[in-house]
Parts: sequence; C-alpha cells; structure tokens
Amino acid sequence: MGAKLILTHGLLSILFFVTAQVPIIHTSDLFGPVEIKMEEKHPVELLLCGKQEVSIFRFEDIADTVYQKVWSWYAEDAVNFPDSLAEVFYATDECKSVNNGEQVLITASWRGGAALIDRQTKNIIFYALIPNAHSAELLPGNRVVVAASTAKGGNRLALYDLNRSNHIVFQDSLYSGHGVIWDENRKILWALGYDELRAYSLIDWASDTPSLKLKDTYKIPGISGHDLMSYPDTPYLIITEEGSAWKFDRDKKVFSEFEELKGLEHIKGVMIHPEVKQLVYVQANTGKSSSDSLRFLNPEKTMSFPGHSFYKARWVLY
Repeated sequence: MGAKLILTHGLLSILFFVTAQVPIIHTSDLFGPVEIKMEEKHPVELLLCGKQEVSIFRFEDIADTVYQKVWSWYAEDAVNFPDSLAEVFYATDECKSVNNGEQVLITASWRGGAALIDRQTKNIIFYALIPNAHSAELLPGNRVVVAASTAKGGNRLALYDLNRSNHIVFQDSLYSGHGVIWDENRKILWALGYDELRAYSLIDWASDTPSLKLKDTYKIPGISGHDLMSYPDTPYLIITEEGSAWKFDRDKKVFSEFEELKGLEHIKGVMIHPEVKQLVYVQANTGKSSSDSLRFLNPEKTMSFPGHSFYKARWVLY
C-alpha cells in the first residue's frame, strides 16, 4: 500500500493505494474531513468455454485447486434471444471478460456466431451469425471484430457496430482466422490466421463507414495459428500454433520462443493474469480439439474434469 499527501486550500487529502481497480472513498480532514481513496481488491476468477456452457470459477488461493463456480451461462438463459438460434452457441470456442468484468464476449464454431453477454442478467446485448467464428475483440467506438476460421462464409474478419446485431459494416479475407487483439497503446488491431500475423489500423472510425487497413503481415514460425493473447506489461504477443508457442515483439517485429510452453503442441488457449501473473493454458487431448484439464504455471498445477470439454480459459479482468 502507498500513500500521498496533498494540501489544497488548507485541506490535507491523504490517498492510500492498494492493488485493484474499483475505488472506495471515505472522507474526513485535519480539522474535519480527510479524503481517503482506497481501491478494492477483486477476486481471481477464470472464465471457461467449450461446448454449450460458459462458466466462471473463483479461486481463493491460486496455488490451490479448490474453486467455486460463481457463474454459468447457456444460450437458453438469454430470455431476449430466440430459442431457434440457441444452437448457434452449442460449441463455444472463445470467451473474454470485457468492460470491467461486467460483460462476456464469446464466439462459437459449428453453425457459428459471436455474442456479447451481460453477466448479471445473462441476456445477449449483441450477436452476429458468422460460420466457424473463433475469436472476437471489442474495439473503440462501440464496435467489435470477429475472426472466422475455415468454412463456407468463414475465412475472414468481420466488423460490426454493437448497436446493430448481425450487420457487417466491413470485412476482409483472412484464411483460418483464429485470433484478434486490440492494441490500445499502438492503435493497432492484431489478427492471427493460418500462417500469418496481421496488423490493421482503424480507418474513418468516426464515420458510419469505418474500415480496417492492412499495414503489415508477418509470417509466423509454424502453421495453423490458434491463439493470440497479450503478454501483460511487455511488448509481446503470445501466439500458439499446432507445434509450439511463440512471443512476438510488437516493437522490434520479431518472433522468439515462448519458453514456458516451448514445444507443446495444440495449445488452444493461453493467458497470463495481469496482476497475480499466473499462466493458464488449455492443451487439447490427443486426437481431440479440446481438453478435460486446465493447466497452470506460476504456481504450477493441473485441474482435471472428466467428461468436460474446455477450449479456452481466460482470466476475468476488472
């Protein structure tokens, strides 16, 4: 915890800081009120998807395997979504915590689609139907981009306005689209395909006809690119493909081996918690496209769930 003293117009404000996100404010002063600003520490939660269920596990101790399931979602839970479209989300393959943990962004393969879900009500705020959707990312200006993999009507990036479900405002071809990450510092959208990493800039973003402009393309060290994630507090992106995992330096534009997962095949999802720094990954079972286990590093542990099918694991971000 740190503290800062500020003297303004005869009032002394004392601000205390702890690691977290949401401020809690109490007031008093030397002769009356003193303002104390503290930040609440959020729980460590893991967002999971695969098949029909999207769920959140809460951990009291990151070294332990004890958890509490605090949230679960099926498409049928959304009372504002047609039952006839529920099967679109029967094979979820991406799940991201967005907007300070209040919403969940998902994609699904098979029939294919993407959705933004309100965590509290479980209703769908936005949806799009796109074959073999494999990842999505919120963008500035209330927009979202979806990466679609191999399928008729797939192999592309599709841009949408969150105020208008299932209406594409721009698209670009991308073979076996599997990952998208918005880079706020560099104002770049990174997109992962079969054997390439692309960098896009946002064009005419304040207009009704926004688009994405391809700036650069980088050939990845392997093939069948699968997951794309930021490495917290570094210039790196983490990339997985069928044979291993890699880091991409966004400043130097070079790839290097990601030592923690070097040589591990078929990593479907990986993420490092930005605060506790624990790494979670999903490695597909032999001959499968998913896993019944969750694996962790820093500290190391494995959690097995016989009969379950996990595709991605993402930390909840507050």
